[in-house]
Amino acid sequence: MVSGQVSHELQVDVSASQAWHLYGTLALARFVEHTLTDVIDKIEVEQGDGELGTILEVTFAPGLRGPGWHKEKFTMVDNEKQVKEVHVIEDGYLE
Repeated sequence: MVSGQVSHELQVDVSASQAWHLYGTLALARFVEHTLTDVIDKIEVEQGDGELGTILEVTFAPGLRGPGWHKEKFTMVDNEKQVKEVHVIEDGYLE
């Protein structure tokens, strides 16, 4: 089993509440799916509504190295602190 962590910080020119309106909801999945078409082929909601326990299946664009997909689960969504944690729960690397 592979274990690791990825995090990224990015400064944006909007308020924290405006950024959270995108990042803290399923709107981020739709945004990524439509803007990063060279990396993401599609994102499907398998379970949930963007809150804790939501599971997404992410299919990567054809031709990219590595597994062609993964499933990720929202393991923490704290709207007050504006923090979200997502774990990959299934893919070729984990199997």
